[in-house]
Amino acid sequence: MIKQQNVITSLTSLADDDNFQNRNKEAGSFVRNRKLPFQTVVGMILRMVKNSIQIACNWLGTFMNTEPASKQAFSQARQKISYTAFQEMHADGLRVIYSTDPKDGLWKGYRLIAADGSTLRLPESEELAKEFGRWGTREDVAMSPPMARISEYTDMTTKLVLSGRIAPCKISEEELAKEQLSEVVLLMRKYDQKKLLFVYDRGYPSQEFIQQHLDLGVDFLFRMPKNFNREIKKIYESREAESFLFVEEWPMLRVLQFDLSSGEHEILLTSLTDYNTFSKEELSSVYHGRWSSMEEGYKLQKVTMQMENFSGKTDIATFFCTQRT
Repeated sequence: MIKQQNVITSLTSLADDDNFQNRNKEAGSFVRNRKLPFQTVVGMILRMVKNSIQIACNWLGTFMNTEPASKQAFSQARQKISYTAFQEMHADGLRVIYSTDPKDGLWKGYRLIAADGSTLRLPESEELAKEFGRWGTREDVAMSPPMARISEYTDMTTKLVLSGRIAPCKISEEELAKEQLSEVVLLMRKYDQKKLLFVYDRGYPSQEFIQQHLDLGVDFLFRMPKNFNREIKKIYESREAESFLFVEEWPMLRVLQFDLSSGEHEILLTSLTDYNTFSKEELSSVYHGRWSSMEEGYKLQKVTMQMENFSGKTDIATFFCTQRT
């Protein structure tokens, strides 16, 4: 609770800062004392208003004991604030959290970070359809709504989103993850998070992506498709519970195999080769922990926070949802 209070205090101070406002607003705007000052508009956007904008403006007028602003006035004011304001506020929140207690939530000294992607249904708009594309439709559906691809890296313990991207739906989540990885590593090292373990589902592994982790000096835990390459296929066919993968120009990597209660066979590849420190059961538990941090995280965003229910119908409006690429 103390950390959350510290974050709120820091963000409130940031929103009140003249320099912050000047670099994140349209020149010449919010210069007079009106019904919708900069801080109020930012606060309303952060509340993610899902009911009528006018109802929200009426509530605000009652709360502040003033005549309520019109929804048109709010829409105009919202357009004068840059999406960079919310990126700065997100970065400031992370700074406070990780500076307060850098060791909170570590697993065996490691910061566990999971990646996953999803799709995002956007409001009907030709501008958004042109920018992000539409899914192919069934014969009985005339036209699908605009759709975007989203990708997030999340701290598995704190459930904090460290990096988010939104892109045209034709771009794969693997492409976005490759773009984000270096950014996340740099961010975590900035906050003195030196030991990082990245956790991925079986849609992510590729020789290029594994090499990227090795080049950055971070550890990883991938679920592997059984036909990933000839070596993995041989290990899969051997059914050895634990073995090592030797690939030219790579360090020795560890392969773990499990028969799941669902009847599926699970293959994990990791750079954590010390079996005395990291048992196969513990690593399996870490991998399955990504469900609550990523899958449930998207459920929270889409269902509880109604991330797909926003009123902006322009390209720039999507910046307020998550970072563009």
